[in-house]
Amino acid sequence: MNLVDKEVKHKVFGEGTVVKYDDSYIEVSFPADQGDIVRFVFPDAFESYLTLLDQKAAGWVGKMVDIRKKERREEELRLK
Repeated sequence: MNLVDKEVKHKVFGEGTVVKYDDSYIEVSFPADQGDIVRFVFPDAFESYLTLLDQKAAGWVGKMVDIRKKERREEELRLK
């Protein structure tokens, strides 16, 4: 799914627009008076900091977050 140009909401920066993302990072443009483009870890930032306003995109990212959580749990178990 293409997240570029999707609107997001951040707890501190407010509403912004996705300008770029890949498997590791997402970059969001916020209003100029609040810091312009901010880079976040993808999809981890959607666990607590970012919310997509598009529900279909939010569902897709939610699945990505679940996959990342599962990978982290498996890695923790492997390291024990």
